[in-house]
Amino acid sequence: GLIKSDEINLSKRKLIDSTSAEFVDFAEDNLSVNEEYNLNQLYQSFKAHSGYRDDIFDKCPTKQNTFTKWLPIYAEYNNYEFSKRQSNGIQKVSFTVKK
Repeated sequence: GLIKSDEINLSKRKLIDSTSAEFVDFAEDNLSVNEEYNLNQLYQSFKAHSGYRDDIFDKCPTKQNTFTKWLPIYAEYNNYEFSKRQSNGIQKVSFTVKK
């Protein structure tokens, strides 16, 4: 017999195609609305989640610039407002629900 596969909705498939499956898993588990994140620490958490915790030679295939570009894509998928600001030389990012 045939085994029925899990259906994934089209918009989530497009999100994964625009980013990566690892990023989507990380974001769903670690990002929430109305909370501000240190961008560098968030990226380090993503690397640890992806198995690159001690990445001293920068072998992680997802660079911080790419990770940062994926955050607004994730926000749009969830109908969140994405904001990025600088505070004392530290980049901060946050998500809020669109009105």
